[in-house]
Amino acid sequence: MKVIIDELVRSKRRTIGLEITADAKLIIRAPMRVTKKEIDAAITQRAAWILQKQEEARSRREKYPPKQCEEGETFLYLGGPLKLTYVDGAPKVESNGENLIVPSKKRDTAQKVITEWYKTKAFEVFCERAEFYAKRGGVSYDSIKITSALSRWGSCSNGKRLCFTWRLVLAPCEMIDYVIVHELSHIGHPDHSKAFWQRVEQFMPDFEVRRKWFRDNSALLRPDFFAKN
Repeated sequence: MKVIIDELVRSKRRTIGLEITADAKLIIRAPMRVTKKEIDAAITQRAAWILQKQEEARSRREKYPPKQCEEGETFLYLGGPLKLTYVDGAPKVESNGENLIVPSKKRDTAQKVITEWYKTKAFEVFCERAEFYAKRGGVSYDSIKITSALSRWGSCSNGKRLCFTWRLVLAPCEMIDYVIVHELSHIGHPDHSKAFWQRVEQFMPDFEVRRKWFRDNSALLRPDFFAKN
């Protein structure tokens, strides 16, 4: 089977990177001066891996299809399940710990209002956990921004601005903490050098266990559902 490039992104990066998205698309991230021939060679070298990961992505999408906002559907929040329930007269989207309650009058815009609820809760949770770990590690950050990234859980700019996708709030708290610690550790360590990982370990000695959780369970966070929000 021939490997097809769905998107080519050029930047100031130093190496060629390959990314398989949740919907099995191949994104190539390449340095500005790398030639098409060099990119093709990199793809040929890793063709078997690309095709395998694309098949895995398709299987995950079949197992975890995008949400339809139907009554009784299960939505994750902080690692636990919430059953979608439409309630007449409910004032707003909220959770009682077991149900994700949406006003019946919002049924036609459920995707939008549920997404906004996730974003609001994500900001609250991420601010609280970032403040906790920043104080614990003796670092400071300038701000926190909520994004709608599909596969990048977090980032840290040179200006010490932390960004996290709202989808991360679906994960258990201890896994959210790992991503926050990871980004806080980039303050002073912009790359993934040995010093960076040593800093992560100072924050969180068991970070490898949590990091592995994302490799094994990221499909549970359904990074592709509500993809347009």
